[in-house]
This record gives sequence, structure tokens and C-alpha cells, in this order.
Amino acid sequence: TMMSSALSTGVVGFGGNFLSTEARALEKHLFEWEVETDEFTAFLVCGEGFFNRNTLCNPELVTNFLLDPVTTCKDEFLFCNTLVEDVCQQRGEPVPKADRFPMAIIFSKVYRILEPKVTDPSWQGVRRAALEFLTEFAQEASTPHIRVAPVRTMLAAAFFTILMS
Repeated sequence: TMMSSALSTGVVGFGGNFLSTEARALEKHLFEWEVETDEFTAFLVCGEGFFNRNTLCNPELVTNFLLDPVTTCKDEFLFCNTLVEDVCQQRGEPVPKADRFPMAIIFSKVYRILEPKVTDPSWQGVRRAALEFLTEFAQEASTPHIRVAPVRTMLAAAFFTILMS
């Protein structure tokens, strides 16, 4: 497959608390397994918001995000059937056109739109941490993707689901 051909020597892993102090309850882990050269590598990335929040609502969208986050976040249908679309419609505001903004601005707009809906202080901290990570991710000179930065890209996908909920 496209993903496995670029990665054949191992999976870089991360374990530990990478969220702000307020968000410690939602600690995430990525683990490392060594694989032989020329072996295929599989990645598993999950988050409750992928499917039940329609953030990246099918395996194809998750894969597209991992391979090319910028193009995925500029999809004109990015906000269709999501909480962002619902909130904008409830307020009588237009849904942002994701294809018109840089990725960091898209993340900021999502945060701003959904911020009033989040009343739990710990979840507010988690969403702030997600926005900080995603903003940094989006502003890197060359936006990471699964082939060059697997851990950062999988974290970005997971954080995107947090930001969109």
C-alpha cells in the first residue's frame, strides 16, 4: 500500500502525558514496535470523534488526513454533518469554507465556533491543548504527514477530533 512502502524499518512511538496539566485525564499513548527491514508497517490511529462526531467519518478520510493533512483540511465538505455545521446553522452564521483558509486558520475557526458550547473546564483545557498542537503542526515549514512524521501526524488526527467536538 501507499503508506507501507515508505516506512519499513519501524514505528516511532510516544508514550506519556503530552497535554496540558488540566488535560491529564485524557493521556494518550503511541507505542513502538520494531519491524524487520522490508516488512510492512501498519498504523492504528483512533479517537472517539472520528466516526461518532463525523470529524474524519470514514477510513478513507482518516487515511487521506494521514497522507496529506493540508489537502484533507481544505476539502470543501470538511464541515458537512459535523458539530461545526450544526452550531453555525443554529446561530444563523455561514459555515466556514475550509478550502479558502490555511490549515492553522481552519483550526482556529473551529475552536472559536465551538468554544461557547464547551462548558466543562477540563474539556476546555483539552481543546486548548489540541489547538496549540494543531497550530504548531500546521505552521511547520513542511507540514508533516505519515511518511515523514508518523507520530506527529497521528497525534494531529486525534487532536483534530478533539477540536471538532
